[in-house]
Amino acid sequence: MKKKYCSNPICNNEIKGVGNNPQPLLNLKVTDSVCDSCNEEYVIPARLGEPVSEFLKLMILGFQKN
Repeated sequence: MKKKYCSNPICNNEIKGVGNNPQPLLNLKVTDSVCDSCNEEYVIPARLGEPVSEFLKLMILGFQKN
């Protein structure tokens, strides 16, 4: 099986299993996914409406893939 890597531009860890939907934090394609660490640290808090630091906004939203 081909290895799959996290679509978060500041991470790139190998994904174990099927991965996680990056919405709403990253505006990526349906085929993109994030690792469990990024899902827990960034995506879930964003879904719950928790504030994201300005640094993370610049790092993540500033480097979105097209």
